[in-house]
Amino acid sequence: MSEELSAISLSVAQQALASGKTIKTADAASETEFNQYASVMALNLKSILGVPILFRGKVLGVLYLSHRYRLSAFGERTARIVEAFADQAGLALTNHRLLEFYRTTQEKLREELDLARTDLAAARETRKTATGP
Repeated sequence: MSEELSAISLSVAQQALASGKTIKTADAASETEFNQYASVMALNLKSILGVPILFRGKVLGVLYLSHRYRLSAFGERTARIVEAFADQAGLALTNHRLLEFYRTTQEKLREELDLARTDLAAARETRKTATGP
C-alpha cells in the first residue's frame, strides 16, 4: 500500500482516543474543529470517522476512516455499523488479552508445580536415606 493511501490524521485519531467518543465530520476542511489540524488540510480530507474501540468504558484503540474526495461519505448508518464493529473488536481484544493472561498464568503455575514435585521427591528421598530402609 502506498504511503499516500495509508496516511491518516493522527490528530483526529488522538481526539477519538482521548474523548472516547465517535468523531465524525462531513466536510473537515470547512469545520473549525478539524481544519485547524495540519494533517487534515495536508491530506485534503473531506469526510472523517473516528470510532473508539471500548470495553467497559476503557478505550483500547480507534477505528479510523477518511475519504479525500467525497463530502458526507460516512452517514449515521455507517457510523452505527462501525461503532458496532468497534464494540465487537473491543470484546475480541479483551478476550485475547485475558486468554493470554490465563495461558501465561497456567504455564507459571505448571512450572511451580513441577518444581514443588521435584522438591517433594528430593525431600522424600532425603528422609528415606536418613531413616534407613
